[in-house]
Amino acid sequence: MAKAGAPERFCEAHINWVFYIISRKEPIGRKALVVETGLGEGSIRTILQRLAELNLVESCPEGRKLNSRGKKTYARMKKLLRCKDVKLDFCEGNFAYAISIKGAAKKASKLTERKQNSAIFLTFENGDLLAPNEGKLSLSQNSLRDFKLIDSIFKPEEGDAIAVGNGKCPRDAHFAAWRCATEIL
Repeated sequence: MAKAGAPERFCEAHINWVFYIISRKEPIGRKALVVETGLGEGSIRTILQRLAELNLVESCPEGRKLNSRGKKTYARMKKLLRCKDVKLDFCEGNFAYAISIKGAAKKASKLTERKQNSAIFLTFENGDLLAPNEGKLSLSQNSLRDFKLIDSIFKPEEGDAIAVGNGKCPRDAHFAAWRCATEIL
């Protein structure tokens, strides 16, 4: 009797994150994706296989790159999302990464009961960034520097959400933000 494979060590957020990395750094090889994400080579291989099954990526001599459908998907993604490393005072970790998601504030507000470890949603409402996970804490009143920084980078509009991940290294902050953002995508 054949042994079952090892349990998967990744989730939907990893798939979204790997797709984003490929779109930004294509072509990129498996080993570079392992280094970038911290996932094992088997997990990366499976994620790449799933992205190929979804007809989003293709192989090339240098690794993987987006195919025509993947490029169209990424073009739509760019209209919806903006991602950036940021240095925020309110984050507990040394590194922070933020993903702005157009028009997702209502969805983000509904997830307040499930507070993410090392990540938080901010919603842009009435000209202010609020933290629904923290009882609608106002960023402009509690951390004006962070408010001004996020406002200058993302230029949020009414109804936008921002997933902010933090961690001891950039990779941890990136994944925390992608895990958070994936819940409302």
